[in-house]
Amino acid sequence: MSVSYEISVLPTHVLVQATGSYELADAMHLVREALATANSHKQPKILVDARKVTGNLSMMQRFEFGDAVAKLYSQRPHGSAALIAVVGNEPLIDPERFGETVAVNRAVPVKVSTDMQEALDWLNIQSTQAEGKPRDSK
Repeated sequence: MSVSYEISVLPTHVLVQATGSYELADAMHLVREALATANSHKQPKILVDARKVTGNLSMMQRFEFGDAVAKLYSQRPHGSAALIAVVGNEPLIDPERFGETVAVNRAVPVKVSTDMQEALDWLNIQSTQAEGKPRDSK
């Protein structure tokens, strides 16, 4: 796998810390596991810290990622939902947020940012809770 990640269940959210080089299959595995963890722990918020993931995606790759996230999100168990915030650096994160727009247009509650505080604010998480004591870790 080009992207490796660690998932921690915190009192306020699921935290995914990712590193490596972007590959769609790896990113989708990460999203699938994050959604499953959030569902199994009844946690309605997911924070993906991708600031250590590198990659320069084409517009088509951004579309494919946003569309694939939407398909995974639509397959979640009935009654489960999660707000998702992704934090990364440019050029992995598109300044125009095209992948976010694709996912949002398909009913995924997601925020993509290059600013951790913006992501925390969107999730309504205090910065002191962002890396709190895990309840469970993978």
